[in-house]
Amino acid sequence: MAGDNRQVRTSRCPYCSHRLDAASAVDGSGAAPVPGDYSVCVNCGGFLRFISRLRLARITATHLKGMDSETLAELAHAQRAIFAAKKRAR
Repeated sequence: MAGDNRQVRTSRCPYCSHRLDAASAVDGSGAAPVPGDYSVCVNCGGFLRFISRLRLARITATHLKGMDSETLAELAHAQRAIFAAKKRAR
């Protein structure tokens, strides 16, 4: 969750329906997402992927099985950071 936020096409999280309109590159590069990139919902922590027209979709079991361990670790790290921030905000 490092780097500057980039505005993206507004989409709703397929898990919690939270409205999402920005994304950050984990590597801090500021790169805009492209279809096939992964993300994590800042509201519920759900693992997501960008699909055509930068809409968001759930990550399926098939995607998880094919995901390299570094990417999965980055998603899990982002998810833990979201949960920790939400806990501190209570």
